[in-house]
Amino acid sequence: MTKRPADAPHADAGEGRRRLPVVRSTASSTPLPPLYAAWLDELIGAPTPAETDSTCEDCAMCRLPPVEERWEPSVKCCTYMPYLPNFLVGGILVDRRLRGGASVRARIEATDGITPLGAAATTPYRALYRQSRAAFGRAATLRCPHLEDDGTCGIWAYRNGVCATYFCLPVRDEVGRRFWHATRELFAELEDELAVSCLLELEVEPEVIAASLRGRDRHHEAARDELGSLGGAVAVPDRRRVWGRWIGRERELYARCFEKVSAMRWTDVSSRCGPRVSARAAAVKQAHAELVSTSLPERLRLARVQVETVRTEPLVLSLQAPGRFRGIEAEQALFDALTRFDGRTIDDVLAGLARDGVRIERATVATLVDLGILVETQGADSASGATHAPAPSTRRRR
Repeated sequence: MTKRPADAPHADAGEGRRRLPVVRSTASSTPLPPLYAAWLDELIGAPTPAETDSTCEDCAMCRLPPVEERWEPSVKCCTYMPYLPNFLVGGILVDRRLRGGASVRARIEATDGITPLGAAATTPYRALYRQSRAAFGRAATLRCPHLEDDGTCGIWAYRNGVCATYFCLPVRDEVGRRFWHATRELFAELEDELAVSCLLELEVEPEVIAASLRGRDRHHEAARDELGSLGGAVAVPDRRRVWGRWIGRERELYARCFEKVSAMRWTDVSSRCGPRVSARAAAVKQAHAELVSTSLPERLRLARVQVETVRTEPLVLSLQAPGRFRGIEAEQALFDALTRFDGRTIDDVLAGLARDGVRIERATVATLVDLGILVETQGADSASGATHAPAPSTRRRR
């Protein structure tokens, strides 16, 4: 059999199969809200990485996973009521261009979950969400109140850190997932810090701030008595205790908070916030360095991947790491080449393949590492050169 050059995964890659991902950083394609994008760009010293594979317009999670695990196209990942810190609420209220402003004003009017710190999920919603985790991405009852009828986000430019950093299929898979998880934790921390800082600067009464903080802490806990709220009985707190002298001027307070935060650069944010934000920021910088790095482990082996037959003439196999939604399609020659990764150094394996007339670029190796198909060899595997290569399966892919 003549061996074809294997410098990339199979050219006819189907859904979920792809070529080498390139992490592009362009300011015009930033996936974050403008305020957060500016902060992150300044922190990492580069434009925010674009995520081209996680697209709301054509949700990959509605078509790539097995049928029973796919999301409902009408709701997708918008089965979540976001916590909006006071400064983001203020931005939404003052931006008359937003279609989603009415949904935020409705949350404020309903009062449940609304404090000077911001807008939290309502009590019934929290109870329902905690009892319906498996329904994420599928249940219309968990639909976000800011999701428009056309499937777009009504508060896109002011969405919080959780929504802004949630990418179902990061370009670099687990490496990207670690970066966005670290960024999500940073944004959550600074949202809390800045919300409190704004109230202090506006001289909101200490007892009002303390009450808001207690309410926020309860919001983050799984309170069993919330289940009773599903019957429609929700305790309404004394609004004067909640708002103090700002009662009746809630929207003004939110707008003032946005006015203070919107003018901040990252240096202002980091100096305003405490050591927890500094620690999160350091983690983001480290994760970003890994994201843009082109280095590879010295030794690799083929993981215990799922192998299925896509077609038989010519033989094309699907390789996918367990727990991943994406893999590659490979002809027999490429699959045979991958079994040569047995714990030896990458240079040794590639040199051996080249002598046999098979060429695999290091960029392709990087893709396979990102997808979990090739994994770093450690310990006894490295010393023995042991291989864990799977045999091709005759089972046809559904």
